[in-house]
Amino acid sequence: MKKKQAIEKRQESPEDPIDAVARSAEETATWRRSDGLLVQFSETGWRSTDPGKNDWLVKMSKLCSAAPVIPPVIRMWLEENCELMGRSGGFV
Repeated sequence: MKKKQAIEKRQESPEDPIDAVARSAEETATWRRSDGLLVQFSETGWRSTDPGKNDWLVKMSKLCSAAPVIPPVIRMWLEENCELMGRSGGFV
């Protein structure tokens, strides 16, 4: 019975979009900050329209893994400063 309740609970609660992007190897996500800065994440890594922010994103990701990841510090920054613009199957 508990297994059924857990499945139902997962179906009711919306999936965290950052988690969804982090788990998908073929998905690209784009976020926008209020000043227009764009940030993209895909299986090839991080990219930003601001070179300084781009360097920071890459360094933070490499601290956690050799493969591109969304570490907690980047997740917090995205949640506090950016809006998810969309997700797609290829790098935009």
